[in-house]
Amino acid sequence: MIAPELLTAFLAATVFFASLVRTATGFGFALLAVPMMGLVLEPASAVGISLVFQIITGLPIAFHGLSRFEWDYALRLVGLALIGLLPGLLVLLLLPPLFARIMLVASVLIALYFIARRMTFKANLSFVQWAGIGLSAGFMQGVAGASGPPILAALHADSELGIASKRRIMALFFVFAGVLAVPPIMFSFPEELLDWKLVGALFLAMFMGFAAGQQLFSRMNANHFHRATVVLLVVSLGLACYPLIHELDPLVPIFTD
Repeated sequence: MIAPELLTAFLAATVFFASLVRTATGFGFALLAVPMMGLVLEPASAVGISLVFQIITGLPIAFHGLSRFEWDYALRLVGLALIGLLPGLLVLLLLPPLFARIMLVASVLIALYFIARRMTFKANLSFVQWAGIGLSAGFMQGVAGASGPPILAALHADSELGIASKRRIMALFFVFAGVLAVPPIMFSFPEELLDWKLVGALFLAMFMGFAAGQQLFSRMNANHFHRATVVLLVVSLGLACYPLIHELDPLVPIFTD
């Protein structure tokens, strides 16, 4: 069992880094925080803690300079994601943690493939395509607290959006998705959030990460934004794979005997 001081330091470092990334790119909090926190916490606790700070860090990003078009874009995705959220939460609460980790790895892999290849939409999205993106994002928000991969793939494929618009739409979507996930996740409320010293350390780390992320975003252009997205997805994939490989190790003799 990890010492309380080390746990606080590790979680604070995670929140700082995830807040920096989220502020600079509009995404990435859950993609980084959930796998990293999952190294020392149960998946349900990692998702719950990530959810709280994901909402708070997204608010100033989402509403600063938000246009009506960006608002409508995000709300359309949120409405469809809401349908997929409940099945994802049920999977998280009822099935073994291994399943949630497998789904997270698969989701990041698919998004990384589409974004790294710079795939773009050839025409306006059909309702079926909108539904596929939204439902996938909602399911992943519920099962792993990480709706980012489907949304990232869709926004990066929309060549008509600038990086500031992509950042605001992503932030707004994640705020709404996080708020919608709060009531169900309270059934497995993370006990770590009852430790006020830990919570204070995490909030301090979040504010420091937000300030650093704002400075980083102000220096970004479209190419930097794309490269940062790919790099962060690769990092997130590695973090998501580590606990999955650890859990699969005991199963290897079953398939090799």
